[in-house]
Amino acid sequence: MKSQLRLMLQIGILSVLSMATAGAVTIFTDDFEAAAGGAPPPGGTIVNWTLSPGGANMDVVGTAVGSLTCHSGTKCVDTDGTGSTAGAVLSRSFAVTSGVTYFLSFWWSGSQRNFLGPDSIQVSFGTAAPITLNAAQGASTWTSNSALSFVAASNGTATVSFMNTSGPDNVGILIDDVTVADNTVPEPATMALIGLGLAMVGLRRRK
Repeated sequence: MKSQLRLMLQIGILSVLSMATAGAVTIFTDDFEAAAGGAPPPGGTIVNWTLSPGGANMDVVGTAVGSLTCHSGTKCVDTDGTGSTAGAVLSRSFAVTSGVTYFLSFWWSGSQRNFLGPDSIQVSFGTAAPITLNAAQGASTWTSNSALSFVAASNGTATVSFMNTSGPDNVGILIDDVTVADNTVPEPATMALIGLGLAMVGLRRRK
């Protein structure tokens, strides 16, 4: 019986470690495939995101609009839209809980077009210090970025935003596959920890 309990404990420990290290809990992820594009000019509607200030524009581009290669799927966002709006901001808010750590990851590429350059964007995420990304004219390599994270000081909302800081040439850095996640432990892992604790108590009593 003791050997069976020890085996169960070993399996339980491995299960908990597997669940606890499986990764952060995703709050939202967006590959922009739900965005509506148009041609030409591309323009489009970026679902679940807000463009500001009024009149600002970013384009929904991809294989069907602009013959561009997105990181995944057929659509991504050109942060320097047809309106050539320097300072245009694409943002999305989400709920946060005090003490929880939040993480941002996304993919970005240069404009993939030999227009005026270089191109740049400023990325902001909650209370983390903003970062600036720069791409040479026509750059086409997709790069992952997961540099931004923050700990929520209180319950409320936070925002992730991408601001076009390029000149007015109507092509800019492309973004795709934006994911916001937190470090809360998934419920199955919590239950497994409780079960593991009860099993250990049972084993000690049998001794």
